[in-house]
Amino acid sequence: MLARVSPQLRQGPGRLELLEEICREVSESYLRVMIKHRVNTTLKDPRSPDLAEENNATAEILDFSCPWHDSYVQSRKEIKKNLHILHPVMKSVLDICYSTFSNLLLIDLSNCRSAGPVDCESLSNKVAVECERVEKTLMKSWFPKVIHLLTSKDTLQRVKPRRLDSFHNCASTLISNQLKTLIERSVVEFVSLFDPLNISKLPLFKMDLIFDDEKMDFYPSFHDLEEAVLEILNLISNTMQKVQTSQSWLEEVNNPVVDAKLPDHVQMWAQNTLRKAVRKNLEGPSKHLQSYVNSYDWLVNGTAQAQVEMLMKEEHSFEEYTKQVDHFRSLSQEISGLPSLMHFDMVRLDCKELKQGLTKKADTLSEVLVGKLVNSLHQSSLQICKESP
Repeated sequence: MLARVSPQLRQGPGRLELLEEICREVSESYLRVMIKHRVNTTLKDPRSPDLAEENNATAEILDFSCPWHDSYVQSRKEIKKNLHILHPVMKSVLDICYSTFSNLLLIDLSNCRSAGPVDCESLSNKVAVECERVEKTLMKSWFPKVIHLLTSKDTLQRVKPRRLDSFHNCASTLISNQLKTLIERSVVEFVSLFDPLNISKLPLFKMDLIFDDEKMDFYPSFHDLEEAVLEILNLISNTMQKVQTSQSWLEEVNNPVVDAKLPDHVQMWAQNTLRKAVRKNLEGPSKHLQSYVNSYDWLVNGTAQAQVEMLMKEEHSFEEYTKQVDHFRSLSQEISGLPSLMHFDMVRLDCKELKQGLTKKADTLSEVLVGKLVNSLHQSSLQICKESP
């Protein structure tokens, strides 16, 4: 049996173990059948007329009357006639795809961090432009070569007319697999940038702490940043989705196109991985904002305003007013002295706008009290002038 196996099928990784496993299965099967046959022929007399028919029905005897090799060779020839992947042009198409795609990424953002902080919207636009540029380049270089091979007269003359549809379907499947591999490799490479062990290539996004409508917040918001990262993923996934099949190109119609859609499980894995990575990297900025909230929220939530209004309604000494003025001015100086830029793994956080808003709020309350003091002093001065002779 082993002599029937051609030498090239014995070579390669795992082939020896496979041959040993096949021999073991054949030996076990042969032994099982022979034991069953021996039992049947031993316990029952095959010469007995009453049991002859039953023996013939129950005894399982190996039949070597028809060698399997001839039927295997015949079946192989038949398969080869109908298996279009063995057509020489398919190998040529595969070679072109390999030489074009093997070292290609639809977008390479590995050097994005070295260029400095980037606005998430700008990065999305950059990726969209780059993916479109790569797609146009491929459709002007790679696609014409493939179409020429699949639609040339020499190629089509070697395919029987009744098998043209299956031939084109085979070509479409081959191209589909190559495009899916290209897109999947590009997606995996993009997702790998957010790996905790790959911080040196992690994109650095610009974010601001803002003071808007009496609230401290982020711009862009966490949700907007997460959606921008997922949008980049979608831009990569949606590239090369309009490649015509060779058959539709011959018929000069726009449909159908080659299936180059990223597998659903890969898409879901990429989305979930990116969401987790983005949210993990936003924990640092979130804690920094919380430190502002813990220290200065009373300035913007109405508490400080209520304190000032109460002071103005009540009668207090000059020293008490000046003490409150000094408190707000010290608070303003404290806020101004806080770092304007904070650096995190994925975010460069600009705090200038928030600092300016909080400082202005403290200065405004201070000026309200100063105005109260000036008015009180003015009234006191007028009263003294009236009482003087």
